[in-house]
Amino acid sequence: MSTLAGHPTARDVLDGVARADALLLDQPHILVCTDRGTGVTTYTGPFPTGYDALAALDEHEAGQQPVPGGQSVVCGLAPLLPRGPDET
Repeated sequence: MSTLAGHPTARDVLDGVARADALLLDQPHILVCTDRGTGVTTYTGPFPTGYDALAALDEHEAGQQPVPGGQSVVCGLAPLLPRGPDET
């Protein structure tokens, strides 16, 4: 059985993506939290790095639940990217 990951070019692309993601983790990040029941999305941060945001994620997510022990709010990480030269 052949998989895309076994193809040399696909492996190179996946390796590049992994390296880019690892470099992004050293940059500032925010937590993006969405309540699946209401659709409301909130943003928390910035955190100095993705590692710091990841360390805060579980506790922050638990504190955002409308019902103790619930799992209606789900949080993820997002890098804060610098503005491009054309953005004001």
